[in-house]
Amino acid sequence: MEKVKFIYNPFAGDHYIVDQLDEVIALHQEYGFFLVPCRLDNHVDMAKAMEDIKDGYHHILIAGGDGTVDILVNHMMDHGINL
Repeated sequence: MEKVKFIYNPFAGDHYIVDQLDEVIALHQEYGFFLVPCRLDNHVDMAKAMEDIKDGYHHILIAGGDGTVDILVNHMMDHGINL
């Protein structure tokens, strides 16, 4: 199984992702991916979530609102990570 970094913000929008976690994990496992989750909160920001990103992840999966996605894209660009 290939690793996928799964960064999610449980506070974004209507908190929809919280109710869908099992479905997201099951779908990725069905296609041969192992999710490595990171829950964003007051103690874990995007920089912390991305500390291990160069450890051989197939791709990054993000769940959150516009702000969460914007922060991730900017972080990737600032650190030379292909979008």
